[in-house]
Amino acid sequence: MKGCLSGCLRKVGLAALAIGFAYAGWKWGPAVFPRVEAWLGAEAGELAEAPVEREPTPAIAEATLDRVEAFRAGTGGERLELDAVELSSVLRHTLPGIIPPGIARPTVDLDGESVWLTARVETAAIPNLPAFDEIVGLLPDTVDMRLRGSVLPFGEGWAALQVERVEAERIPLPSRMIPGILQALGRRPREGLPERALAVPLPSGLERVYVEGGRMVLLADR
Repeated sequence: MKGCLSGCLRKVGLAALAIGFAYAGWKWGPAVFPRVEAWLGAEAGELAEAPVEREPTPAIAEATLDRVEAFRAGTGGERLELDAVELSSVLRHTLPGIIPPGIARPTVDLDGESVWLTARVETAAIPNLPAFDEIVGLLPDTVDMRLRGSVLPFGEGWAALQVERVEAERIPLPSRMIPGILQALGRRPREGLPERALAVPLPSGLERVYVEGGRMVLLADR
């Protein structure tokens, strides 16, 4: 009985609301409803345009690697584009051992022609540099580190990530610290490689890799 009464009240409420709108439309007409329609249209448009954010997952990583392998094997054209979520998924879930200890949740963001690498870093994993000592003492045990760079060609079969900026907790670090940070990330010196750059080997079948329009572009070596 109580449920029936509640249902009836809801129906009465809806009916009253409908009658109220009908009366407003009859009495004031265009003075009211265009505004209502515009408001409803704007709300619907905002909901329709709201982007659905993806999170890096093992499934996306596996699908991305399948796409890259098919591309290297000659399937498709001579150009393959990858977005930031695909790159983050591969970095997190399919490259065990490439991320040094003390670094968690690495994330790739692509902005125009720039690459942003973000991660949670334990301050104990930050290289023991004289210039770092005072800064590390002011930071918590774990910090957000951000690194911005550009992907450049570097000899046959290689690319280089030229690092232009490093931040800890959104605070820009002096550029003189960048070589030491890259060394902590596993940088190995190579002839002709700038001290603020990481050399990255290209998989066979790829001629060049670069960033354009917020996406990473792979060019096939046919």
